[in-house]
Amino acid sequence: MRQLFFLYDGFKRFINYKTSVLDLQDFPFFKNPNSQSHYSCTIRYGTFGKKIIAPSPFSRLGRGVVDEENKCIVFLTPKVASTSIIKFLHEELQLGEKMAHFKGNYHHVSLPFLLNKNKNDSKATTLYWNDYNSFAKYFIIRDPYERLVSFFKNKFINKEFSIKDDRVKLGRELMITVINITDDFLLDPLQYSFEYFITKLYEAFKNHKKLWDEHLSLQVSKDFEIIALKETKVYTLENIGMLFHALQPDSAPEKFHENKSRRESNLHIKEAYRLSTREIQAMPNKPAGASYYAPHLEEMVREIYAIDYKVYEETARKEKLGILP
Repeated sequence: MRQLFFLYDGFKRFINYKTSVLDLQDFPFFKNPNSQSHYSCTIRYGTFGKKIIAPSPFSRLGRGVVDEENKCIVFLTPKVASTSIIKFLHEELQLGEKMAHFKGNYHHVSLPFLLNKNKNDSKATTLYWNDYNSFAKYFIIRDPYERLVSFFKNKFINKEFSIKDDRVKLGRELMITVINITDDFLLDPLQYSFEYFITKLYEAFKNHKKLWDEHLSLQVSKDFEIIALKETKVYTLENIGMLFHALQPDSAPEKFHENKSRRESNLHIKEAYRLSTREIQAMPNKPAGASYYAPHLEEMVREIYAIDYKVYEETARKEKLGILP
């Protein structure tokens, strides 16, 4: 009888281990989802059906677009050519439907995403990842520093804070929304510099404040890293044409993703990262993206986005050697 109980206990431990519930060790900075990034479902994956109670906030799995007909999943990331990819998926693969307020904005195309985004859904859903074993998976990753420069230029420099009465309000809302800062920062967004933005972002990260904007979330969320990364074909943004070719060999990549660097100013301005948005907006020719680079800022960015750097640099190394997915 003792031997029987011993075997029973051992078998039970084995089953519990193989079907264990995994606690995702996300950084505190990336743990607080906003209303657009909360997913009410559990995930079963692996040979024995390990379980994740809830996806990571800002989950990359949640931005997986499923093409049932062509048996593939394409994972989208804000500020990583997501508009170009959505346009391709809609026009070339006929995925999704234009919303009533579309007006040429491809983010207003309703797409078949992998996870349920409605946090108020009373029915708990489960994603069975093994159901997609036969699906090809694709993912584009971007240099994390370059992605932040793109975000800063789009949200701070290209936004017109021209109405005096609204300037402080807009600046406060933007900084609070982006990095949840409510005190000790400049009130006028035209005083912000890229250096100031990254410094505040880093302070928020170190002080365990909560990120509140998915445009600055990790490209490689923890659940995506654990569940999907190894079986996903990853390309750098520089080689996005390979993704389009893989999905539709006869497509013309330049039709969907214009290389903006071809028309971006090549003007290099020393230490442009120190210039305020007011100074940059006044320039007839804006600084090239590389002008915002600074080693001390990159050190901060590398600490915040360590996993993104790891995947990006490994992917870039393989592409340089001609080792393609």
